[in-house]
Amino acid sequence: MELRDYLRILWGRRWLIVLCMAVAAASALGFSARITPQYAATAKVFVGPRTVERDDAAGVLQELTASQQYVTSYAEMLKSRPLAEVVVRNTRAPITASELSEKTETKILPDTRLIEVTVTDPSPTKAQTYVNQMVNSFVRDEGNMFGGGGPITASVFEPALKPTTPVSPKPVQNGIIGGLLGLMIGIGVAFVLEQLDTTLRNKEDVEKIMAPIPVIATIPLSPTAKERTIFMESDANSPQAEAIRILRTNIQFFSVDKPISRVLVTSPFAGDGKTTVAINLAVGMAALGSSVLLLETDLRKPVLAKYFGDPHSPGLSDVLSGQASLSEAIRRSRIPNLSVIMAGPTPPNPSELLGSERMVDLIDTVSKTVDIMVLDTPPALPVTDAAVLAPHMDGVILVVRAGQTHAHKALDVAKNFERHDVRVLGVAINGVERETDGGYYYRYAYRHEAERDGGRKRSKSENYPSHDFDDLVVGKVRPASRPATQQPRPATRQARPDFPARTAGRHNPSGGPAPAFKPDPAGPGVRRSSPRRASRTADEARNAAFREKLRSSLGDISDEDENR
Repeated sequence: MELRDYLRILWGRRWLIVLCMAVAAASALGFSARITPQYAATAKVFVGPRTVERDDAAGVLQELTASQQYVTSYAEMLKSRPLAEVVVRNTRAPITASELSEKTETKILPDTRLIEVTVTDPSPTKAQTYVNQMVNSFVRDEGNMFGGGGPITASVFEPALKPTTPVSPKPVQNGIIGGLLGLMIGIGVAFVLEQLDTTLRNKEDVEKIMAPIPVIATIPLSPTAKERTIFMESDANSPQAEAIRILRTNIQFFSVDKPISRVLVTSPFAGDGKTTVAINLAVGMAALGSSVLLLETDLRKPVLAKYFGDPHSPGLSDVLSGQASLSEAIRRSRIPNLSVIMAGPTPPNPSELLGSERMVDLIDTVSKTVDIMVLDTPPALPVTDAAVLAPHMDGVILVVRAGQTHAHKALDVAKNFERHDVRVLGVAINGVERETDGGYYYRYAYRHEAERDGGRKRSKSENYPSHDFDDLVVGKVRPASRPATQQPRPATRQARPDFPARTAGRHNPSGGPAPAFKPDPAGPGVRRSSPRRASRTADEARNAAFREKLRSSLGDISDEDENR
């Protein structure tokens, strides 16, 4: 793993780490609040020669050396149990001598003959009383009880004062220590969960697990995903719509050697977004002018009617059971060039209907009359419907949801298709939380175009011009290449009256008048033929041929249904 992998793990689990830090810090603060405050009173005792009136320097040096040796012994005597008994008896303290001895600490100050005596107690007054009584009793009784009386003596150098602030607990310090401990625990838990987590979270995970199957689209998480949104219809400039265009383009690359006219969209489990991808892919294909049929084969949980309406119309189950003809099941959607066949009523035997010869004939017939047929199937692992239909397709798109689909489940679907000799075109990652793979630049590019158009956002009617669908099918009109409010360009360009004066210096270095425009040889009002106009003519002819083929095919299927 590289450094960026560790940083990615930490960033992905940042809320867990923050939670561990907060819990640990709050626990430390709560524990500190429950502890009884302790106050420490400190007194200092000086140890030195009993007398310093000596004439010889050697004697003075000997006494100073002896006093230094006495310091260590006196430090232990000051916290001994016999001295504590004297203090308890004199102060009538409600504690035992052993408890007072445990509360007493002594410390020899470096390079001095001073002993620091400290007593800790919940009461600052008692702490002061105990330590002062202790040092006074020791200085007074050292000769009788503690082996004093020699050339060395002890004296109270500094009596204790009443403490005003507790020495424990320390909430701020405890909170910081708890937060740091929680940080280490959170980081450890994050890496453990990373090793245990088998979900596909981003493009790198999918490419590593699903190789050699490529990733053909990364669809960002949509804030309106639960509202069953068609991205190109709601906002044609959104990152989600651009991701669908990338998916559409990648599928077109696969059709270089062999045309792809039958595409099946499935996922390991429900909730991965296969229906959303299938619908938006069909809309994206139709936006290119191709005739597209969206076929809903999820007969168990149909949802296509929630996108296009008309839930009570005949559907695929009615056609397969012989209760309706194919022409009755095909519905013209509000989107140009896109027709829809919904699932219809839920039958008792969905897998048998989808695996029947009648279904195969329907797929073959419809695929001959449209450019592209997109199938929205049930999840591939719970049921076998996708595996039954996949061998009749030109390719399969496997949809996984970032952070939800497990790697081994996606691999099981891919291996299952491989056993049936099914071509998996690629994986579409749905619900990516961050706009990766240049999503920012796509959004920036479209925002720049919107600003160039005056900041006006396109309406739905401008994204998909409203014409009667029958007129579109028979070729009377075509979807407008520009909004209806925009006026067409004139046949010939008219020169402005002040054009030579304004552009004399720029277009004519000599400073004379600029040459006038030459008239169009074809004459005013006559437009020359262009490749774009020729392409439109070819499209009109293709639509007319498609109309005739669709009518004849539907008539053949209707006759076949009647004969059956």
